[in-house]
Amino acid sequence: MNSFGQTSARAPKKAKILHFPQPQTRKLLVPREHGSWGLWLLPLITGAVVAIAKHPGLSDTAIFWFCAASASAFLAYQPLEALLGVAPLKARSPEEKQLAATWIIFTGFIAVTCAMQLLIAGRGKVLFFALLAGACFAARMLFTRLRALRVIRQVIGALALSSTAAAAYYVISGKVDLTAMVLWGANWMFAACQIEYVQLRVHTANAPSRAEKARSGWKVYLLHLAMILVAVIASATGYVPALFTLVFVPAIARLVVWTISQPAKIDFYALGFSELLQSVLFSSLLIVSFTWH
Repeated sequence: MNSFGQTSARAPKKAKILHFPQPQTRKLLVPREHGSWGLWLLPLITGAVVAIAKHPGLSDTAIFWFCAASASAFLAYQPLEALLGVAPLKARSPEEKQLAATWIIFTGFIAVTCAMQLLIAGRGKVLFFALLAGACFAARMLFTRLRALRVIRQVIGALALSSTAAAAYYVISGKVDLTAMVLWGANWMFAACQIEYVQLRVHTANAPSRAEKARSGWKVYLLHLAMILVAVIASATGYVPALFTLVFVPAIARLVVWTISQPAKIDFYALGFSELLQSVLFSSLLIVSFTWH
């Protein structure tokens, strides 16, 4: 009550303003699995370089259209998974859903336009690789709910991404020959072993001894052994160059070094960087094995 005998009115409280987070544009639109960038781009570069080396003098704009189509499809898959709710990162708010849908339409338009240019250029077989990528995407969605099949999902994704090696070789040379298929198969084998190795490192992060690491990794050892045996047999029978066997040696050496080293806390940043270097080294050796005369 004030001095005039009137009750003073309290000043109204200011309403709290709720701030809702804006859509995480970069995380929603740009693939956050850094390894997937290497699985897509490095095989593409490998296939293109080998094709140019084996078929000199070709001046073809088809590789430009393929790179644009491949990049557009690659940038569309994560927003599509987020929109469908089959990925850990989901488009939840109306704004995020609209953003994802707009991005998918935009990248899809570019991919279709570039695919039409490839058809005009006489590279119609590239549609086979597009259908394969679509089938792999559908398979990944089917396995989404099954956590036990997480590694299989990654290997299936690697099958589609590494196909850019054969596709890039084809759009430059106009051929889907043995070299194209070997480039694809080699990239996929390496990717599968890399995926299994990373999973092994994660699962043995708390391994108390070298012996425990060795016991936990026997399946990965067999996979790497199978990879090198396939390379040796293919080289011995003359289907691939003699240097082809050497491209898998760094991956084997990396596994051996980890096995005999003392158990240590895993550094995910260092692991990711070292695996990127492994991928670059593998691609470089693969190019050399097919272009060295």
